[in-house]
Amino acid sequence: MNKILILLSSLLVILVIISIIFLGSSKTPQPTTYPQPTFETSKPSPIPIKVVSVEPIEDLSKNYNPVIEIKFTFSDDIDLDNFLLEIDPNTQIRIIPDTKTHSYTISPKKFWPTGITTIVVKKGTRSLKGYVLDETFTYKINVQLPENPPPDAQL
Repeated sequence: MNKILILLSSLLVILVIISIIFLGSSKTPQPTTYPQPTFETSKPSPIPIKVVSVEPIEDLSKNYNPVIEIKFTFSDDIDLDNFLLEIDPNTQIRIIPDTKTHSYTISPKKFWPTGITTIVVKKGTRSLKGYVLDETFTYKINVQLPENPPPDAQL
């Protein structure tokens, strides 16, 4: 009887060990979690675009031809859909971009009217990067007919 009792006790211990191994291996191991680092992401502050130069330089004492082209150079490329221009007196214009130099040549479709023409690049004009002109820029030019036009000129 002692042998049977020892055998049963051994069998019970083996069953307990097997069940512990079986139950322990059936659990899926939980991944070790570490706290995620937090990074503060800040958007770059918008850089306002500026009018860098205008050619010809504003000088109302000089008279310019009615077909003069005016070249505006900016600090960044302008989005032509958001190029806010006001021209007085109202004149139909062409805008020819030169993105290599951030320059835009403005010329009349026919002629600039004689007298003082004012071109206003309005605050809110946007660059292709979304930056904004934060100050209105005003440029004036004195347009006059030539005093001695060539004989074949069509004025």
